[in-house]
Amino acid sequence: WSTGATTQDITVTTTSSPTVTITDGNGCVSLPSAAEAVTVNALPVATITPGGATTFCTGGSVTLSSNAAASYLWSTGETTIDITVTTTSSPTVTITDGNGCVSLPSAAEAVTVNPLPVATITPSGATTFCDGGSVTLSSNAAASYLWSTGATTQDITVTTTSSPTVTITDANGCVSAASAAEAVTVNPLPVATITPSGATTFCDGGSVTLSANAASSYLWSTGATTQDITVTTTSSPTVTITDGNGCVSLPSAAEAVTVNPLPVATITPSGATTFCDGGSVTLSSNAASSYSWSTGETTQSIIVSTTSSPTVTITDGNGCVSAASAAEAVTVNALPVATITPGGPTTFCAGGSVTLSANAASSYLWSTGATTQDITVTTTSSPTVTITDGNGCVSAASAAEAVTVNALPVATITPSGATTFCDGGSVTLSANAAASYLWSTGATTQDITVTTTSSPTVTITDANGCVSAASAAEAVMVNPLPVAAITPSGATTFCAGGSVTLSANAASSYLWSTGATTQDITVTTTSSPTVTITDGNGCVSLPSAAEAVMVNPLPTPSISGQTESCLNGSGVFTTNLNADHSYSWTITGATVSGSADANTLTVIFDNAGLATIQVTETNDITGCSATSVVYTITVQDIPTTGNIQSSIKLNRR
Repeated sequence: WSTGATTQDITVTTTSSPTVTITDGNGCVSLPSAAEAVTVNALPVATITPGGATTFCTGGSVTLSSNAAASYLWSTGETTIDITVTTTSSPTVTITDGNGCVSLPSAAEAVTVNPLPVATITPSGATTFCDGGSVTLSSNAAASYLWSTGATTQDITVTTTSSPTVTITDANGCVSAASAAEAVTVNPLPVATITPSGATTFCDGGSVTLSANAASSYLWSTGATTQDITVTTTSSPTVTITDGNGCVSLPSAAEAVTVNPLPVATITPSGATTFCDGGSVTLSSNAASSYSWSTGETTQSIIVSTTSSPTVTITDGNGCVSAASAAEAVTVNALPVATITPGGPTTFCAGGSVTLSANAASSYLWSTGATTQDITVTTTSSPTVTITDGNGCVSAASAAEAVTVNALPVATITPSGATTFCDGGSVTLSANAAASYLWSTGATTQDITVTTTSSPTVTITDANGCVSAASAAEAVMVNPLPVAAITPSGATTFCAGGSVTLSANAASSYLWSTGATTQDITVTTTSSPTVTITDGNGCVSLPSAAEAVMVNPLPTPSISGQTESCLNGSGVFTTNLNADHSYSWTITGATVSGSADANTLTVIFDNAGLATIQVTETNDITGCSATSVVYTITVQDIPTTGNIQSSIKLNRR
């Protein structure tokens, strides 16, 4: 052999073209034989290519693709070029090429499917608590966290009523379903207020009752635990209340109580209290807001020119009245004494006046230059008067009578926001600070809430009791809400397949209950749409009355009966029978025998070939109708054999 073999047979395993030379019994050697071409095809090599990551979370998958071949056999039993893997496994593939050569199994492609983590929430304590408290909600350990609140930490602190959930991501990047919600309830703190039974500023010996608002329990800054306390000393009590949920309020605003001590009246003479006729002495009380002398005078100082023993009672700035002072004995040889008696209050508002009257005498000389017994004072001043008696004796100047004229306040209004708004809105109008208020609406608070078109003014009274002129009017304009209405383009009750256009009245924008935002909508189903409109002022209407649309269904007729017949044969066909429905039949290739009543039709097939039947069913109440599909019957011609005559019996229903 050309391979070097010397046997009759050789085994060939590689691609080659062997020849052989033989020697016969005579020792004669042949020429080399024709070459025998042998072709050995190489085995294909199977490989796997993943279509993506081979490690993923439950619910994911990866496509594994074999290299191209004539056929495939995966270790999973599948025989396609691609397989989809959703579980942890290590598939291999064996391929067969076009020569029928089968590869060895490919290297295994390891697929790892990680399970999804489970999210749970653990509260650090009670999940029902009072405003100002909190609870820490902790997720179970994970690589990352996403709370329904948007937080991304393992723990969140919750201070408001809510029901948070959490989703966790594990170290493999697998995301859990949302945890069960953890309900947190936050009860509001009660608000403590104090209501006094009367004035909180009074003189020594008085009292005021302070009352807390209703609650389950009370704790005053004085230590008292009752709803009401009686205060007799200067202090500023506060109260803390506890409601039925056990929530404790912040301390109330302090209620300032001022107890003013009674003043002590004393008299100081300006000189000797025993003097000759024509002399005088000034007796002065210690400083106070007002004075009441036993002589009837009301000034701080009085001039005494007659024998007497005056006392004084004083009233301090708090309105507290002293006991009478010790008497100051004065011995005088008669001279007239000038005194001033005001005809009313000596402190008043601009535009008012007081009459000051000197005691009776022969003549008068006021510090203002007037010479009458009475003068009218309209400005802040302290007039005195000198009198002359019938003997021509001239008194010393009287004590000055202090007159104070307070200026009138000026009222202004400040709105809290826009004074033009839609019906249902409001604006707060605030007067400038004062002691009291009177609005043109009749309100007496500093602030009023205005909900209607108007132009309120306010008059204020200051701490001196002076009343302002009315403020400039603050114009408030309230735009009415538009009214939404729906107009149908036609009948709102129709058969399936029809429609109606519903139109809202003209506006700036529209919002239908269907979610549409156009002026017109087309309705094809049974429903009751409403519409809300917004006008040019941005005012939004209430929803319109619903426009009821009723869509009646079409009947669904069908035909039952035979599908074949001989010529001149009969047939009976029926359709579904419904109450209050009527039926009409359409026939080709056959003749009605008998009546086509209700839902039954009897025919004679008098034409060979194809006969067709259709039925139209009409709902007599709604007027909706529909026609069945064409029902086809094959009619065979009668064969003619000898003298045999085919006989057909017509069945009638």
